[in-house]
Amino acid sequence: MDRSANTEFIGACLEVDMLLASLSSLRADHFGVDPEVERNWGEVGSVKRGVDLLRQAVDALSWG
Repeated sequence: MDRSANTEFIGACLEVDMLLASLSSLRADHFGVDPEVERNWGEVGSVKRGVDLLRQAVDALSWG
């Protein structure tokens, strides 16, 4: 059975929703680290890399 582009688009949008919910949950949990403990620069770099990837995703999905 062939799936229409519309069906695929809706499926991809639902996957975005699931990923955003996962990201929100991770953020609420401080990405699994204790917020009271001193962070190191490697952890800062990891979070900033995630921010860069999120920016790329937003840019890729901004069609106008």
